[in-house]
Amino acid sequence: MLKPIVMIKKLLFLLLLTPFVTAFGQEHDCAYFKTGQFRIVDEAMGYEAMIERDENFQTEYTKGTGNIAKYKIDWKDDCNFELELVETNDKQAQDFIGTKFAIQIKDIKELTYSFDITIVGTGHSSTYEMTKIE
Repeated sequence: MLKPIVMIKKLLFLLLLTPFVTAFGQEHDCAYFKTGQFRIVDEAMGYEAMIERDENFQTEYTKGTGNIAKYKIDWKDDCNFELELVETNDKQAQDFIGTKFAIQIKDIKELTYSFDITIVGTGHSSTYEMTKIE
């Protein structure tokens, strides 16, 4: 039988360790990803962007190009939302101002989620991953 002092020390150790273990590897729900800073990379297309998202807008900064795109967010529920391109300095994307994109968060693993993005009205869809960095 363990001495009471040893048992107390082990119990305290476990109680102090538990928050650290649960913080790493914690599964989040969709609502966790509504705001913050994110990173998205598509190596096949050579695309990398940093994204800032608040309650109403998402702004994307494309690495290496200086391109910035601002989208209005319309949350349908915690896992589904629409982005509408409202502003961009990318001359090739100017014609897409007003275009809406439907986003559905599919799978969450720690700080990364996969999502389907569909251009509303076209049926054209792709799947990507995004990681929350802050």
